[in-house]
Amino acid sequence: MNFFYKNPQQDKYFIEISYTLHLAYWMASDIDYFVENFPKLITKKEISSINKNTKILKKMYRDANNKIKLLNGDHKKCAALLSKYVKHTIDVFLSESPTYTESESEEAYLTNLHEIDENFRQSYKNYICFSDVNMHRLKAFSKLSKAYLSITNFHSYLAWEDENILKEHSLESVIKNLEYACKYMKQAELVAIETENSTKDFFIAYETNNNHCVKDFYDMELKYTKVWNELLFVYREFYLTFKDSKNFNFLEEYELMLHETTKYEGKINEYGIKICKIILEVMNISLPQIEIFSSKINHNPLNMINLKLGTYD
Repeated sequence: MNFFYKNPQQDKYFIEISYTLHLAYWMASDIDYFVENFPKLITKKEISSINKNTKILKKMYRDANNKIKLLNGDHKKCAALLSKYVKHTIDVFLSESPTYTESESEEAYLTNLHEIDENFRQSYKNYICFSDVNMHRLKAFSKLSKAYLSITNFHSYLAWEDENILKEHSLESVIKNLEYACKYMKQAELVAIETENSTKDFFIAYETNNNHCVKDFYDMELKYTKVWNELLFVYREFYLTFKDSKNFNFLEEYELMLHETTKYEGKINEYGIKICKIILEVMNISLPQIEIFSSKINHNPLNMINLKLGTYD
């Protein structure tokens, strides 16, 4: 962050608060991923684990939010901004149904979510150094978010034979935004490899007598960025192939694409949780046992497709 290295104690407080908020975010995302994609795997035992994780992440959020009062200046402003956004995302992830009314279309609901996400990203970027890995990631996420909106429009136009112009326009928007997202996320990976920027949080957080070394954190950060690159590549290639191919079985290819993207989305949740745990454990903060649902999935292609279709026994 661009306010680091002026007040070491404030930096440490901020790292603890921000990574606790991020951990609550990733745990909520992990629950949403598991429930939405693999309902056939949800047993009474899994429901108990989901409820347990939900209680843990909500307490983590409350504790981190309460600690913001220890901060001042930009440390406090940035943490408050992050806390408000994480609260919003937790509410979305843990809601049992979309929170749009009958009078509101799905497109309007998704557009509103996109605007909230984008407003956060634009505000959060004010606290991030230009050369930071997270700056490139945020740029990629902005383009991916725009691509998701265009994908929603494109899929709705597919059902209408007389909407070819709108269909082509939305497809071009999907591909354009995905190409930019790939470009920015690749830059994030290169920055992580070629500089030490991705490890600065570790050294601010570091306390003596812990079991982690900087390589643990660096390796997990790099894995996280690489899996995002793999996910974006799959998305981009699917829609490019659709555009360029005359004999494209959309439904069949779409199911295969979903298998790949679902696998990567699970890894992103898993790595996000593990990154946060490393930092908090480095700070000698005691954490409860956390079950990572994304790491439990068997990503065999046939099983994945059957699970998502609800036919797995």
